Amino acid sequence: MTFWKKTLSILTAGFLLASCESYVDKVDEIDPTAPVDAPIASILTATQVNYQGIMEGEMARIAGMWSGYFTGSDRQYVALYNYNTVSADFDGAWGNIFAGTIKNARVLRQKGVAAGNRSVQGVAKIMEAHTMGMTAALWGDIPFTQASNLAQFPNPAYDTQTAVYAAVQQLLSDAITDLGTGVGSLTGDYMFGGGRALWIAAANTLKAKFFLHQGQYQQAINFTNNGIKNPGQNLFGYHDNEYQKTYNIYYSFLTYDRSGYMTAEGAYAVKLLDAGNRLNRNNTKTNEGARLNWYYQQGLNTASVEPNVLSAREPGFSWGVASDGSEDGFFACDAPFPLVTFEENQLILAESQARLGQTAPALASLNRLRSFYATGGFIPEGWLGAGLKYDAYVLADFATGGIENRAGTRSAEQALLLEILEERYLSLYGQLEAFNDIRRTANALRIPANTGSQIPRRFLYSQAEINANTSAPRPSPDLFTPTAIFK
Repeated sequence: MTFWKKTLSILTAGFLLASCESYVDKVDEIDPTAPVDAPIASILTATQVNYQGIMEGEMARIAGMWSGYFTGSDRQYVALYNYNTVSADFDGAWGNIFAGTIKNARVLRQKGVAAGNRSVQGVAKIMEAHTMGMTAALWGDIPFTQASNLAQFPNPAYDTQTAVYAAVQQLLSDAITDLGTGVGSLTGDYMFGGGRALWIAAANTLKAKFFLHQGQYQQAINFTNNGIKNPGQNLFGYHDNEYQKTYNIYYSFLTYDRSGYMTAEGAYAVKLLDAGNRLNRNNTKTNEGARLNWYYQQGLNTASVEPNVLSAREPGFSWGVASDGSEDGFFACDAPFPLVTFEENQLILAESQARLGQTAPALASLNRLRSFYATGGFIPEGWLGAGLKYDAYVLADFATGGIENRAGTRSAEQALLLEILEERYLSLYGQLEAFNDIRRTANALRIPANTGSQIPRRFLYSQAEINANTSAPRPSPDLFTPTAIFK
């Protein structure tokens, strides 16, 4: 599926003000170039663009550096990597969430109600729920009930993190009901092409995700059963090969916008995948060579190990290294970005089963994912020769002396759970969820801090929000103050 993002250009012209005063008198607050309305299809596309940008943009890069995926290597990214950050660093993300995605999603819902379009209401609710759930996960208490309604609520109150999670679950349930009616068009949906059943599956996986966050494991299992059942149902954000229009956001940042700012030199994820590192997770049933090379390469934009941006469709190849398509990187210019996936659904199921003591079902759920990876998964063919092996595990592999518990320092059940968490960490590469996992599991994988002794426990509230909203928490919590759910 190809995503051609439509852009709106605003033309400006200079006027000799002294000779034109009579024409603009009393209309100084009217912008004749600004659109005042748009059809549902256009708003749906625009909202999806904003939603995708939230999950794939600056927040994901910061979370990735704090989760051991990436390294801050130049200028402000060195400071961010080492947790030297201030509230103003989060102004852009906060504005994109509330002024972009949430406001648009709520306008889209209103439009859907007016048009009797239940389907578009459902998709709008899913995007809002996913965005607000992740925002609550990252910040804790946030504006929700009164958010993005400046006229009525100039100082929107903060809902508790727990209340936001409950509201998100209700939104997702309502979305499933709306889409189940089959009423209304989804013209403008570039993510699923109007596939209502696909959106319903994604909503169920999101419900499972947010139940997992709260330790409600049986509820999580229940909703994975109606979630994304195979990789062909994955919800992706799609890209193409036009700079400043359709590029993968990571690709654009790493190759053009801030080349060299963020690499992966010394990153923990690289160590787990690299057979030459003592921390690597390869064993007689696992070979991570192909995944390592798909995720990371060396000497592309810098001399360092970097996120892999090799791309066959890049028009120009600024660094002189091209892929023939069989060796496209995870962050190629037109690489789709995962938003809600079979991989995550399967690992929510596996972890929840393991935590409830359902050891055999948990192992079977993990092995189902490994069987997909054993076929190559989404890894381009050119990387497969680097090594690919994901044989099925058996319970004995996690018993004392087994290949996943050689030291025997933990029970077989604990060893299996850690393997599932490690698989989540690598399967959700580049996404926000790893930062959530580190905090909700008390860093069970022992991912090292970049500096000092602890990894941040939240994002900072936006400085613009603190300045403008009298309801913003005062004093504002620091990076190392845990949120209510992830204590």
